[in-house]
Amino acid sequence: MISPDLLTIGAFARLVGLTPSALRFYDDCGLLRPREIDPQTGYRYYGHDQRRAAVLLRRTRELDLPLAEVEAVLAGPPERSVEIIRDHAAKLGARAERTARTAAELIAGLEAESRSGTEAEPVAETTVEVAGPELAAAIRQVRSAAEPASAPRGVLFDLGSVESDGSGELAVVADGPAWLAVRTLPAVITGLASARRLPIAAADTEPLTQLARRQDRLTVRFGAGRIGAAAVPPQVVADPDRLILRHEVDLHPSHRAVFADLAPWRSRVIMDRAAASAALPADASVRLVIDHDHVEFHGGSLGPGEAGGPRRVPAVCRGVSLTVAFATEVLAAALSAGLGPDVLLESSGPDRPVLVRSADQGSFTLLIMPQQPLS
Repeated sequence: MISPDLLTIGAFARLVGLTPSALRFYDDCGLLRPREIDPQTGYRYYGHDQRRAAVLLRRTRELDLPLAEVEAVLAGPPERSVEIIRDHAAKLGARAERTARTAAELIAGLEAESRSGTEAEPVAETTVEVAGPELAAAIRQVRSAAEPASAPRGVLFDLGSVESDGSGELAVVADGPAWLAVRTLPAVITGLASARRLPIAAADTEPLTQLARRQDRLTVRFGAGRIGAAAVPPQVVADPDRLILRHEVDLHPSHRAVFADLAPWRSRVIMDRAAASAALPADASVRLVIDHDHVEFHGGSLGPGEAGGPRRVPAVCRGVSLTVAFATEVLAAALSAGLGPDVLLESSGPDRPVLVRSADQGSFTLLIMPQQPLS
């Protein structure tokens, strides 16, 4: 029996200023465990006495403090916590100065962009209304997740469940031979019929992204309706603009089925995203050796004969030690696609897909395939 004094994850999230997805992430990381978990539903419940720790966690994250250092702040003596925060604040100050100089140079060189309009709006059955800038960011994020710029791909719009008031989620999906990226967006869905998936051709993604960037809201029509005897083509409408989408065969996998089939993780690691990116070798492949408090980045071969030796990145590790190999360009793109200072990797084995997430954006999930381990 769950104590009535405990708070649901949603109520506790509102109390401390965190999102439920962030609380789940911090539970997975071992930074902030719920007081109780319902064994039947899996729902998390928190106590009022956990508020201070949660607020401290949130405030340190507002500083973009890496999770490995957040753990030290939460667990260590105040003197050590103050030292960590002061060192990090000094780094932020130096970064802010560089950013201000770069922004001033960019602003000085920017020019206004022209806009164009197109023809009138027809009617379709399944329509999805979303925030334009969020949709543009989602398309760019999933396409850049692990795909070289020389091989552009289309994306998939996939509708999830819809509430009685029409609120629901639009999943923006992109995939390649070694990766699958998904970002979900809140949406208002009307007239939901059989058209729940809309593949977007590669040639349409950039015009669609540009249209979405300059509109607060836009409507995606999945093209299930008809005008007279002619079928309505799928299109994106944002008055006065409209983009008619070309027909594209849906060859994308079901991301829900893929994620549902993943084995439970055996090794979980959280590390600083920038440090991990800097540790990548120039080789075509990279091996990650995950240990209890760090990850070693090796070039094409393991051992003391490696040129320059491996690079070590401090990390918060859970589960078993593991060695897993990736194509360097795949891992590099995966690290750069997420948001926030930290990246979380979950693996069930050296030959199994690796899940990539971040605490700062629970709506984005990336799956990357490792290379076959060398014998």
